[in-house]
Order: sequence, then C-alpha cells, then structure tokens
Amino acid sequence: MTELQKLTTSSHAPKKKITMSAAVTTSEMKDQVQDEDEPAAPDEEDEEEEEEEIDTDQIQDYQTMLTNLGTFPEKVAINSLSMAAEDFSSSPTSARIIYNCIRDRLLDRTTPEISHPDRKLPLVYVLDSLLKNVKGVYVRIIVEDAANWMGVVYDCLQGNEGQRGKLKRVWNTWREFGVIADLEEWKRIGRCFLLAEEEEKKRKIESDNKQRIGKEEGGVKNDIGRGGDFAGFPRNVSFFFSAFRILLFSFQNLTPAYITDDK
Repeated sequence: MTELQKLTTSSHAPKKKITMSAAVTTSEMKDQVQDEDEPAAPDEEDEEEEEEEIDTDQIQDYQTMLTNLGTFPEKVAINSLSMAAEDFSSSPTSARIIYNCIRDRLLDRTTPEISHPDRKLPLVYVLDSLLKNVKGVYVRIIVEDAANWMGVVYDCLQGNEGQRGKLKRVWNTWREFGVIADLEEWKRIGRCFLLAEEEEKKRKIESDNKQRIGKEEGGVKNDIGRGGDFAGFPRNVSFFFSAFRILLFSFQNLTPAYITDDK
C-alpha cells in the first residue's frame, strides 16, 4: 500500500480536507496534505519585507570607513559608504544610527584628527550622496536636522573660502535638483550662507560710500588748493573766496558764473 493510501484509508489517521482535481499527481497530493497541528511555514515574501537592522560590528565597520575617508573626498570611498548605508535605507532606526555616525563627526571640534576642519567637507559629500542616490528614509532624517550642523561646518571652515564655496555649492544643488522642494526649509538649512551674503552686501555698500566720500573730499581739497576761479589772488584771499564759494554751493545752489558776474 502506498503512503498516500495509508494517509487516506487508515482509521487512525486524522481527517484532512483536501481539494484536488482528477489530474493531480500523487506527489502533488502529498504536498497538499498538511497536518492540522503543524504550524504553517512563514511566507518567503514576509521574510524579505522584514527590515534589516544594523548590528554593533557593522556600526564599528562604518565608523572605520568614515575615519579612513580622511580629508580627501575620494569618489570610490564615498560610493562605498553610500552602498553600505543603502542596506538600511528602509529602516528608520538603523538609518538614523548611520546618520549619527556622520553627524557626530561634523559637530566634533575636540577629538584629535576627527575634528580637523579638512575632514568636514568629505563627510558632507557622503550625506549629499545619501540624499541624492540612496534616498529612502535618509532624506527625511537628513533634511530635518541639516540646519543643526551646516552652520557649524561653515564656521569650522573660517579662513578657507574655497571649501566654504564648495559647501555652499552642495547646499545650492539640494534646491536645484529638487532634493528639498520647500523653499523655506532650504533657506533654514542654509541660513549661514544667507547671513554671509547680507554681510557682504553691507561691506560693499560701506566701501562704495567711503570711496565716494574720499573722492568728494579730494575734489574739495584740490579746488581750495588751486584757488578755483580765484587763482591769481594772494593765497590767503584765494582760499577765502574758494571756501566761500563752496558754502554758497552747499546752501544756495549758486553757480560760479553767478558769482563771477557779481564781481
């Protein structure tokens, strides 16, 4: 007697409800017979949907990769860090741990080597890659917090206008490429750049005003020194009439021709 016959005819075997067509083979029938007490095997799709969480060893490995990144934003190293982070792009918990590994180094101003200003910009490039290439939950995590470290990095780069310019360029691309659609959110993140632009405008206005005043004062001194329209008179008399003419210009808007005609 086959095993299938034993399962279907044995008086001791539990009754099982089996639905099959006439064309079902013996092997297929066996696959459909399942003990009622046996738990169902987990669905493979459900297993794939489970979020992968980062462990301690992976965190240490990622921190080592960040340290090895150094002061030069090598593309291969940035891509490797992005690919490692991509494994956790659907896990808010693990993605935030990855983000904090980078964030802590951006804010660090005391730890030897890690806190060096030249190390800041390469780390920003890693975050830029997570935003543009990896995406996932990293977008919300980074955008919500970027304002807290952008100004710090900008201050760390004081005296290095080249790197400050590159940092600003990264911020600009977030708007240009649609990474940050909200204009006010984008401005909030780049507040340090907007303030710097305002200060630069003020300095330019003050500089232009000083130059204009200097030219005006220089013109008056030259006019008085030459005696203006009263050249040929004794120097003290010439000085007096030149000064008198300037006062008339200032308060009565008289012209040199008018004064000369009176004389």
